[in-house]
Amino acid sequence: MITAAAQGFGIGLGLIMPIGLQNAWILKRGISRNYPVISATICATCDALLVTIGVFGGGQLFSKNESLLTAMTIAGVIFLLAYSFSTMANSVRLARQTGYFKNRQFSGQPGWQKKNKTSTPPEHKPAKTLKLVIAGTLAVTLLNPHVYLDTVVMLGSIAANYDTDQRTAFATGSIAASVFWFYILCFFAIRLAPVLNRPASRCAIDFVCSILMASIAVHLVLRLIN
Repeated sequence: MITAAAQGFGIGLGLIMPIGLQNAWILKRGISRNYPVISATICATCDALLVTIGVFGGGQLFSKNESLLTAMTIAGVIFLLAYSFSTMANSVRLARQTGYFKNRQFSGQPGWQKKNKTSTPPEHKPAKTLKLVIAGTLAVTLLNPHVYLDTVVMLGSIAANYDTDQRTAFATGSIAASVFWFYILCFFAIRLAPVLNRPASRCAIDFVCSILMASIAVHLVLRLIN
């Protein structure tokens, strides 16, 4: 059982660590200090529910229904590409507002801090209310088909090789990985908020997240084709 729990923790951590919608959302909440702990708690709770469903039968149900799996994959690709596009658009908007790439000099100061006639400080969006944060967190978790493909289908398929007791241990390990990662990411973002909340940092984070979302979408397409 210890081995099954360790495998569940390792596999769960490996699936959740790459930047995805949940990770990007928690990073942004932590950087802006806008209810990050609540966001992490909701993500961990939803993952625990989905892992439980997948490990105890849901994964096999999804994997045997090829039409449903295909539909979920296509929906995941569309969802990820749409998020990738919006994130890239935000990155471009920040770059234009700050004038960072255009006005940056070798002094090490961001371009928007220099006095010139054309550059203005970037606009800061108002913090989201608690209701909006909760709704957004649920959206990036439950409306993202890629989450189901990882937690329900993949973990469920792996857990099918274990007996009942081992499945419980495997699920516990996977859930522990989600809780561990989301809270670590949350407090990491809060700790480094003064650095990560700089316009250039936010621009870079959005750019990287956009590329990674598009990469995951391409991976899903290749998996669907194969």
